[in-house]
Amino acid sequence: MATGGLVPPLLEPLASPPGGGGAPILRARLLEILRALYEHHPRPKEFIMRFGIPEALRQLLEGEGRGEDAVRLEAQKLLNAFHINVLL
Repeated sequence: MATGGLVPPLLEPLASPPGGGGAPILRARLLEILRALYEHHPRPKEFIMRFGIPEALRQLLEGEGRGEDAVRLEAQKLLNAFHINVLL
């Protein structure tokens, strides 16, 4: 699934300006799906670099406003997981 073209459509709503990518709960769920794809990918480092996911998450964290706690939490959890994987 992670290699079959599912990731770009998942990232698209996350890259939209706050409020333009749907409700915060939708964005949080998209991040959870992204996390599942990452955790089950045979080459997770390649997965995150191929789609530029860390940069998309950083932009998401910078752009989120008040009331977006679930989105910020999920994005930060993913970035932490990516950082640990890169160090290993």
